[in-house]
Amino acid sequence: MEVLQAYLLWRQTECHISNQYNTCLWKLVFSGKSEKEAKEILKGRQKQEQNELLFQQFGINYKDLPQIFRQGSCAIKIKVDDIVKYREDGTPVKRPRKKAIIVHSENVATKRFWNNYTCLIEELGSLAEGINKIKPEYLRSFQFESRLMLSTWIVVRVDGCHFHRFCEDNGFQKPNDEQALKLMTLVRFLCWRCLRILSLHMG
Repeated sequence: MEVLQAYLLWRQTECHISNQYNTCLWKLVFSGKSEKEAKEILKGRQKQEQNELLFQQFGINYKDLPQIFRQGSCAIKIKVDDIVKYREDGTPVKRPRKKAIIVHSENVATKRFWNNYTCLIEELGSLAEGINKIKPEYLRSFQFESRLMLSTWIVVRVDGCHFHRFCEDNGFQKPNDEQALKLMTLVRFLCWRCLRILSLHMG
């Protein structure tokens, strides 16, 4: 459980770092700099320095950007009572269902976030404590080329092929495109459903 918690925080942190850098990069490019010049300007700049660059040169407070850009998206299935039909007298008949939702949080590895969604506790277990920082070296110590530890959850990461060309063909905006992010979320749900169907057939 601690490994999964650490992995989630690591990936969310990477999302934040990558987006902050790309936001600075493309603002500089759109202001007239070449990509090479923009990368040289950003070389060695830390998070706070990038925030200052955005605010001083472009009037952008990074914290005001939508969370979907800064922190990424988290897909969760929650329990809801769905109306499946109506009785003759018009009263609804409800059945418990699992519904997929998209949420955004500053830190998905905290107890506060976990406790807000009981489905996570029921399916994955509770967190011993929240964490705010994790060393990537710790996570890499659990990564193997061809071995899978017994009785553990697995994380599947799917990378696209020729994604750069795909973005150009569809005219996605840099550094973020809400339509593209929603498309990736939809693909995630489809993969999720396919894996579930596959597991049912294999079971």
